[in-house]
Amino acid sequence: MSDMANNQVLQAIKELQDQMNAGFEKVNERFEQVDRRFEEIDKRFEQVDRRFEEIDKRFEQVDRRLEEIDKRFVDVDKRFEAIENRLVGMDAKIDGVQDSADLLAKRTWNNEKDVYIMKRRIGLE
Repeated sequence: MSDMANNQVLQAIKELQDQMNAGFEKVNERFEQVDRRFEEIDKRFEQVDRRFEEIDKRFEQVDRRLEEIDKRFVDVDKRFEAIENRLVGMDAKIDGVQDSADLLAKRTWNNEKDVYIMKRRIGLE
């Protein structure tokens, strides 16, 4: 091969190398753009993570409050159970009082009836 042919081959190789370097620069720029975009996405994910952490803290607070409310409901249930037990006892006493009142009314009626009969026999009525 002659010097001229060697120069032409070297020139072609140099042009090809320049084109490849330009292509690599474009690829590098694109990778840098993609890298910046990923960094933006990472920042957004970090923001979302922080928001989820805040939400988790709020849910934990709500859970604690619900546990306190559940404890209060258990206390209220115990109180109502105690009241119900007392009312059952009172119902039995009221039934006994009602029976006594009915008996007293019957006795009073009988006494008044007996008094009336006696007064009629004596002639006071």
